[in-house]
Amino acid sequence: MSHAWNRLAAVAVVSFGLLALSLGADEAKPGPKAEGKAVLVDAWAPWCHTCLSMKHYVLTDPSLAPLADRVVLVAIDTDRPENAAFLERHAVSVWPTFFVLDPAKDEVAGYWPGSASAKELRDFVEDSARSVLDDARTAADPAGSAARSLAEAKAAHAAGELERAAKAYERAATEGKTGWPRRSEALLGWLHALYQAKEYAACARVAQAHAGEVEGAAVPADFASFALACAEKLPGGPEQAAARQAAIERLRRITTSPPADSSVDDRADALAILAEGLKDTGDAAGAKKIYRADVTERVGSVHLLGTCRMGNDPATSVIDKYHRTHDVKNLFLCDGSSLVTSGRGQPTMTIQALAFRAADHIGKFAKRNEI
Repeated sequence: MSHAWNRLAAVAVVSFGLLALSLGADEAKPGPKAEGKAVLVDAWAPWCHTCLSMKHYVLTDPSLAPLADRVVLVAIDTDRPENAAFLERHAVSVWPTFFVLDPAKDEVAGYWPGSASAKELRDFVEDSARSVLDDARTAADPAGSAARSLAEAKAAHAAGELERAAKAYERAATEGKTGWPRRSEALLGWLHALYQAKEYAACARVAQAHAGEVEGAAVPADFASFALACAEKLPGGPEQAAARQAAIERLRRITTSPPADSSVDDRADALAILAEGLKDTGDAAGAKKIYRADVTERVGSVHLLGTCRMGNDPATSVIDKYHRTHDVKNLFLCDGSSLVTSGRGQPTMTIQALAFRAADHIGKFAKRNEI
């Protein structure tokens, strides 16, 4: 193997139940190029709740099974040092980020930052893989010009060429016109690239002009999030107020009538973005009301916390400050059970930090023959 595959050789590849994964360091084995497939890379992190939600509730969706004929899926843990070479070439600023790579040219054919529904992911992978495997058919497609511009935009974006990416996204959105299935993807990419390039005024104008045209499960809320982020960078005044208000109104519509295929995570994220937007406008009461809003259908996407309070008194707590149970001296509880309450933010990193701390103390106890 050559090009990107050498950089991927050390990656631990795991099966999510829908795509057969078969990339390794053994050059005797057929790789994606030999199999005539593109490569779908899931750049994720163990602390990323959305990454885990995508892994368990989107990537396992049966509707994605046919993609196995077109792509090989590789999961890259961005926290692992051995994956640094891949990340130097392919920028990741949002978790998860999905790439579709051309194994013959070592080029990015598709780039999707953030969450997606099963349908959005399927459409993204199919269109990106088509640009790799079916160039003639893409060229004959009436929307082929827009698709080529979008492919150029995503390659530039992944390479960190933000000005080129923004221009190519704009071309794709213009050439695709209303009704093109990937237009929302192009509009989101355009806004994202403008924000990263610190073109905040242009970002705000694009957001206000196209907010109502963006469709999908997670894309509309992500679009509004970038709109608010750009508005925050504008000087205080009518332009900033108008940009914020447009994004907030769009988020109100999204949260009042969520897209049919949006997940619980998508809806919770939209509510959180709306609350932060209201807080930025000085509407603390409105933000507080949004934070208390209920998100229905809470299936699976939860953090189990509580039941084993931490404390010094065995009468009022289960574990001590080292996570050691008061009653069973060699039993350590290092999950979320010691967190008897939590804010709206994700507790994952706190749980990890406490577990690492407990592990350090367990090692010290062992050296002193105290366990």
